[in-house]
Amino acid sequence: MIDKVGDVYILTCDICGEEEDEDFGYFYDAVEYKSKMGWKNQRNSAGHWEDVCPECAGAE
Repeated sequence: MIDKVGDVYILTCDICGEEEDEDFGYFYDAVEYKSKMGWKNQRNSAGHWEDVCPECAGAE
């Protein structure tokens, strides 16, 4: 998930809860980073979108 905390956006894996070390000033910077760094978007069993880090994406 991408959450706004104060003035920055934080990227967190919805599977393992790990936060990316980098903070982002803009939401779409986090989206672009996800794409470049191998993060995946997937639907969970309830039909909601999840952001999944490369480690968790590779384990599935």
